[in-house]
Amino acid sequence: MTRISLKCPDLLPDPRVKMIEHLRIGVTATPTSPAGPSGFPLFADLAAGRDTEEVRKPDIEIDIQAEPIDLTPRKPPPTSGAVVTFAGYVRSATNEREVTGLDYEAFEEMVLAQLGQIANVAAEKWKLDFVRIVHRTGALGVGEPSVLVQVSSAHRDEAFEGCRSIIDTLKSTAAIWKKENFSDGTSSWVNHP
Repeated sequence: MTRISLKCPDLLPDPRVKMIEHLRIGVTATPTSPAGPSGFPLFADLAAGRDTEEVRKPDIEIDIQAEPIDLTPRKPPPTSGAVVTFAGYVRSATNEREVTGLDYEAFEEMVLAQLGQIANVAAEKWKLDFVRIVHRTGALGVGEPSVLVQVSSAHRDEAFEGCRSIIDTLKSTAAIWKKENFSDGTSSWVNHP
């Protein structure tokens, strides 16, 4: 057996791949052998714990914006058979109190990182091909969309579960604060983590 140190930097961003310091292999591949799905010889894919299947790298779009959300669905990748979209709107009442609008504030750098993590975890767990998360900031009136989550996957069950997981996690963990403004002139910040 020959001792070979592999350095494959494009493998490291994949959270399923652990750092490989040393690997003992019987080298059967030659420099002219066909490459595996990653572009590296097949033994590197197998050594990294991969099958010969291509690693799923979903398209992810994340945005926090003051501008109105474009609700036009994105065209899914050709590997997708299902698209699920959730859009949250400012409603006219909360706890039987008339709402005139909402104000959203966010710590953008933190939120973008949090939403990226939420998207990546959901994409991995639910085998999503595409994830889009957009959240508004600033003053919004009744009837305006405040958040959009769109996902796609090969099958509908994964798409529905992934979309629900994303919006539930976003609402419970992201550093986005909401102030409800009421018709009686009062306002209230909604509890947030």
